[in-house]
Amino acid sequence: MYKYLENIVPESMQTLEDLHQEVKMIPAVGPRRRVGANGASALSTYSVSKMFNWTAAQRDLFKDQFKGTVHDKIIQGWFLELPEHVGFLDLMNYWVDKPLSGSIMCIAMKDQTIHLDKKPVVLTKGQKITFHLSTLHELKRSPEGQLWACVMFLGDPMLQTD
Repeated sequence: MYKYLENIVPESMQTLEDLHQEVKMIPAVGPRRRVGANGASALSTYSVSKMFNWTAAQRDLFKDQFKGTVHDKIIQGWFLELPEHVGFLDLMNYWVDKPLSGSIMCIAMKDQTIHLDKKPVVLTKGQKITFHLSTLHELKRSPEGQLWACVMFLGDPMLQTD
């Protein structure tokens, strides 16, 4: 289950793009790499930059692009970048039976697709989506690559507003 939210305004998109250029993207390797349903046979390929590695000003600027009811509930935030043709996140099923896990809100920083409950969900640049981690989710390879701005929060994603 997921919920589309209103697109962010162009100024917010520009803020995120500028911030993405400022922070250091780190390729996921070793024990910090997200392991999905297929384990070591399909190790996800991506780079990430998490807000706790940023300055306080950068964290505040990032969080301010997630307006509405989620803003004060954010417990982590990050940029997620999947390289063209090779980047992907394997199917995540770990959280399926864990109702107390967090929820995710993402902003698509380009036109791209996320798969939720094994179905493609298409987003346009600047569109927001929210879902609970217990939802099966994955990002497949694409010729354009993908770039997301994401936050995790505690609470029901269906109750979030813009």
